[in-house]
Amino acid sequence: MIIKAKLVVPDSRTVLKNGAVFFSQSEVKQVDTWEKISANCPTNNILDFGNAVVLPGWVNAHTHLELTNLRDIIQRKKCFADWIWQIATSKERESSSWILKSIQDGLKMSWKSGTTTIGNIHQSLDGLQALKSSPLRTTVFYETLGFNTKLEKTYIDRLENLINQSLPATKLYQPAISPHAPYSTSPYRYRHSLDVAQKYGFHLSTHISETQAEIEFLKTGKGDFSHLLEKFGIPYQAWQPPKVTPIAYLDQLGVLKKGPQLVHCNYLSEEDINCIARTGSSVVFCPRSHQYFFHTNYPLKQLIRKSIRIAIGTDSLASNWSLDMRDELRRLLEFGADYLSSESILDMLTINGAKSLGWSKVGRLEKGWQADLVAISLPPITIETIDDILRQIAQPSTQNLLTVVAGEIIYKHN
Repeated sequence: MIIKAKLVVPDSRTVLKNGAVFFSQSEVKQVDTWEKISANCPTNNILDFGNAVVLPGWVNAHTHLELTNLRDIIQRKKCFADWIWQIATSKERESSSWILKSIQDGLKMSWKSGTTTIGNIHQSLDGLQALKSSPLRTTVFYETLGFNTKLEKTYIDRLENLINQSLPATKLYQPAISPHAPYSTSPYRYRHSLDVAQKYGFHLSTHISETQAEIEFLKTGKGDFSHLLEKFGIPYQAWQPPKVTPIAYLDQLGVLKKGPQLVHCNYLSEEDINCIARTGSSVVFCPRSHQYFFHTNYPLKQLIRKSIRIAIGTDSLASNWSLDMRDELRRLLEFGADYLSSESILDMLTINGAKSLGWSKVGRLEKGWQADLVAISLPPITIETIDDILRQIAQPSTQNLLTVVAGEIIYKHN
């Protein structure tokens, strides 16, 4: 098949005018101008989108699809621990059918808006088959948490059961593991997660340095999270606070040796950033979720200067207003910072996310790479630089016209 459009952006540094992408089965075979493609490739199966741009599909590196339908139920809170209490005590999540519908709705929202790859955090067997059989490219991080040392065997058995049901991986689906966060996950859980990742060759992701309260909890054992654990009736008093930052804590536990995906990283010291860079870990920034929780001053400039791989996620609809990655793009463009180039932004939304999720040859349109792509409408008058293309497709008036994953059309507008 050939996808043709006014512009093709195969990577963050290339713009082809009157371009086309030829792919067969799941792989890109050639990306070039229409003149060269039409001369060298079979032209019996063409989709011409005219005034549009073809790009690599968006990679949503961090979301929670099982929370999709909490969007109109959860109230926005300034105190993160209060927000978690709402999530944990929501009656809707007790229903298997509700969770399945939530996942299905989230998947549909994702592919309609041009996301081709997702990193999804998942807690239970409910809806598992919907994720495994999704037409999207999916890394599913099976979440583990727990602070009660007396229940450690229960935690282990639960996770092992989840993992057994999660296997095997396929060409579009790979299982992975996610110890939730330091305020909910004991050192034993983190170490067991490392053992599981090593045993099965799983990628690892964890929420980290998300709030000032998390830092307070690790340094003093007090604050919002100690109150939250007490509210849940979770015995944590035997746990001794490490009296270091969350990143230093992960380093002490050996987690950073795995080169994990570190989600959020809203509050980092200079030494934290050096540690992340030294271990080759990836960071996932969730711009609009960051805004939702009233955070300010994300350390993006410092992360970029240390050449740390930064990916972009939406988080869930319990802490965001959409799953559309173009809304995250719009938020990034609002930064207007000289250190944040349009080329870097496009990498964050595509290839960086794919790498942070453990996918190879995903995130560019290049010969031999996976045919994961989108076509997005352009305004009538188009300026043809990377910067202007991103600004134009971030406009609410433009829309996703096509989503292709591994050479298969999974969404076509009208």
